[in-house]
Formats: sequence, structure tokens, C-alpha cells
Amino acid sequence: MTTVTEVDAGGASMTITLVDGDYHMPPFDPNPKDTEKRVKAVPEFKCRPDDVFLFSAIKSGTHWVWEIVSMLYNGRAETIQKSKVTGMLEFPSDKEAEPSPRILNSHLKPKYLPKAVFQEKRKAVLVLRNPKDVVVSYFFHAKGNAILNYEGTFENFLKMSMEGRVEYNGMLGFVEYVRDWDKILKEKKYPIHVVFYEDLQENGLVEIKKLAKFLEVKASDELLKAVFDKCRFEIMKLDKKDLQAVPLKKDFSLFRKGKIGDWNNTFTDAQKKMYEAFLAEKLDDCTLKFRYEYKK
Repeated sequence: MTTVTEVDAGGASMTITLVDGDYHMPPFDPNPKDTEKRVKAVPEFKCRPDDVFLFSAIKSGTHWVWEIVSMLYNGRAETIQKSKVTGMLEFPSDKEAEPSPRILNSHLKPKYLPKAVFQEKRKAVLVLRNPKDVVVSYFFHAKGNAILNYEGTFENFLKMSMEGRVEYNGMLGFVEYVRDWDKILKEKKYPIHVVFYEDLQENGLVEIKKLAKFLEVKASDELLKAVFDKCRFEIMKLDKKDLQAVPLKKDFSLFRKGKIGDWNNTFTDAQKKMYEAFLAEKLDDCTLKFRYEYKK
């Protein structure tokens, strides 16, 4: 079997699809074997010369940056009338039907990404967000996702996530993801532009200009400012309300708060201490460093 029901310490559960025996994937398909087959086929994915790649761990701002990049390529600050999952490598969508340039995105760890990205040194954008805000957003995502239908507490979700027993192996998967990319970036062999969620929140127009320059998109100052204004969090939350492809529970949105440091409103002191010890053990020797609060 390639599906498991993961149960937390309080008895709350979620159904997960397994790839290669231990890589926990969302149950995208009615038949979990389709998910495993599709994920394992991604390394051989046929890329087009003008494909654009956007990579990030789950709940790190993928929808946001996908919208920005799509507008830059369209040359118009207009809401994209579809979800980013249309170009999500691990999602069951018809990516061959997508017009060029395709904005292809994924939460998959690097070993599962298209080989062409590295062999042909394709340009890619990597989006990173601090792991305290990520796990809180992750928790509410699990609670609001109608497929996962998770009903547990944050305390128990945090522990299960640190054990790697939720989508994309949770926060255990997150630290492994960061370590993998840290190693790739240190090699300095590939054209990868890193965007930190916190920088995009605080200095969005500057970050969008950097993105346009990296992607070699010709964009006037007027267009950059228009994209910046149109992609503000609260505006996107409204504009994309009916364009979220994941089945959600009533009144839940994939765009929840988008704040830096919102984790302070969820973590207890004991949970913070436990999680910080976990992060220190896993990430202290990484070059990539995270910021957990607004700049003062």
C-alpha cells in the first residue's frame, strides 16, 4: 500500500500518500499509486526552453511569488485567472496544455526535480520563509484542507511535523529541504535567485525589481509598482478567493495572515524551546539563515 493514516498523540489523523516508502505526499489522486508514479516521473519531465522554475517548501509564499512572476511575464498587473497548481510539477494537471512561458513550481525536494534544471543550468527562483511561521501556517493549512481534514491541536501537529509524518515530511522535511538547497547554492554552479518571504513582505518593490532583473523581464517602473500594489497580501486574498484549486473547508483561505512573526501568537514558551532546539540541531551549520521578526 502507498497510503498511510498518520495519527498524532491526541488521536487526530490525516491520510497521506507515500513515495519511495517514506516521502509523505498530499493525497492528490483517488488512486495513490498515481501520485507515486507521477512524482517519480518528474526528474524526466520534458522542459521547454522558456520554462520558468519556482521552488519552495510548503507554506513559504509560493502562490504569492507565482502571481508576481506571472504578472511580470504577462506584462500586466492583472490577477491571474487560475491557480498556481496548474503548473505544479507534482499536481495532476495537464502541464502540456499550458501556454509558454510556463511558470512551473514545486515543493518537491531537489532529488525529485527535473534533471534538466541542473544539467542545463536553468534559471530558478527559490523562495524561503522562516520555519516558525511556516509550521504555524502549515498547521492551519492542515486544519482547513478538506482532503487532509486534520482536527488535532497545534501541540500535537508540531510534534508530528517534526517527526516527518505530514505532507512533504513536515518540518523534518523542511530542514532537509533547506540543507539540500544550502549545499546546491554553495556550489555556485547554477543560476538560482533566492527570495526570502520576510524581505518580500518588508521591501516588496525592491524584491520585485530584483526578480525582474534576474528573469531578464523588461518591465517599466510603472509596471513594477503596479505589480507590487496588485500583489499585496490582502488584495490577493480577495482576488484569488475563488481561484484556489485545493478543496477547502468553509471560510478557510490559503491566504491566512501573511505576517512576519505571527508564530508568537501560537507557540507556548515550552513549544518554542522544544522547536528552537530542533532547528538549532538541524540548521545551525547552514549558510542560509532565517529572520523571525520584523526589522526594528
